[in-house]
Amino acid sequence: MQNLDQLIEAITDQLGIDVYNLYPDSKRLIPDTVLWGIAAACVIEFLKGLVGFSDLGKDVRGRANELAKRFKERTSFEPYVQTLGLSIRDDLVEVVQGARIHTASSDKAAGREEMKKALIEFGLHAKVANEHADKIASLIFDYLQKAA
Repeated sequence: MQNLDQLIEAITDQLGIDVYNLYPDSKRLIPDTVLWGIAAACVIEFLKGLVGFSDLGKDVRGRANELAKRFKERTSFEPYVQTLGLSIRDDLVEVVQGARIHTASSDKAAGREEMKKALIEFGLHAKVANEHADKIASLIFDYLQKAA
C-alpha cells in the first residue's frame, strides 16, 4: 500500500505549521512517528464518519479508536503514538482496506465533519480546522475512490 504513505505525507503537508503551533513550549521538531500518528488520526476520524469499524478485528478497532481518542484529548497522544511505532501503519492499512468497499455510497460530508470536530478538539482554531478538514477530506476521499 505504497500510496498510503503518499496520502499521509499529503495530509501532514496540508496541516503544515498548524500542527507545530500546537506544541508552543517545544523548540524541537515533532518526531515523524507523531506526525504519522496525527495524519492517521485524521484518516480514522474521517472514516468513522463514513463507515463503522465493526468489520475490523477487535485489536485493530481498539487501537484505531484509542488513537482517535488520544488525538482529541492530546494529553498522552505523543507517548502513545511512539509506543505504537510502525504498527500504526499496519492498523491504518487495515482500516483503509475495510473502508474502501463502503466509499461509493458514503457521505463525504459526514467524514469531513467528524474530522473537523477532532481537529478542533486537538487544538486547532475552528476556522483553521474547517479549512484543513475540507482539503484533507478531499485527499482521503479521492484516495479511497482511486484505490477502490
